[in-house]
Amino acid sequence: MSIRNFLGLTAAVVSLSALATGAQANTTIAQITGTTPSGTADITFSGGPGGTLVTAAGGNPIIAVGPIGGAGDTFASFLNFGPITETGPASTVLGTIVAPFSGGAFSIWTGSGGTGTLLLSGNFTSSALTSASGSSGSILNFGLNSVTYTGGLFRTEFLAVNGGGPGVVGNLSLSLASINPILSIDGGGFLAAFGATASSGTFDATTAVPEPSEWAFGALSTLSIGGMMVRARRKRGMAKA
Repeated sequence: MSIRNFLGLTAAVVSLSALATGAQANTTIAQITGTTPSGTADITFSGGPGGTLVTAAGGNPIIAVGPIGGAGDTFASFLNFGPITETGPASTVLGTIVAPFSGGAFSIWTGSGGTGTLLLSGNFTSSALTSASGSSGSILNFGLNSVTYTGGLFRTEFLAVNGGGPGVVGNLSLSLASINPILSIDGGGFLAAFGATASSGTFDATTAVPEPSEWAFGALSTLSIGGMMVRARRKRGMAKA
């Protein structure tokens, strides 16, 4: 192998290693779904500037399913969420309403009002609500890796299977349904007040994908040894000349 070819191949492997080191995947910690049996709006938004989105005092009744690869347990439970605050005017982009919201916290308990067993808890730095204009449904989206999971049975099960330290981060998508009245922007440019009687969501954690980088490191080490052998042969050839 010529020195030029060796250097080119080494550079290619270094590039592969840099790309693989940053590889990540999302693994689901929990999924939730629920409809208020009485039809009462257990998730409400107060509307107007500084309006807050929050679950009722006892929480929003849901069914929560634990992490894939863990026990996969299913619990009748309660989602406690917010309050989070609308941080600026809403806008309509191509028929879709977009409204920015603050960060906040959430928890899922087997009992009403934060009682029983804690299944999952965490906090997040920011969020945004999106919905088709005039729709009775909406989605709360959260920035990439903006959610930090802080405790609960589901988090413990996730760590047992996937590893990781105390700072488990990820993403959260929360859908609100049966919104009444339908979602709209008030005269001041902010979301109008509404209530929701149904919700569903997915809680994901970001996990590293180490295998490609480990392979690249091994390949790079092998090529480094090959490079030393090439240099040694060159020195022997020069000595004979």
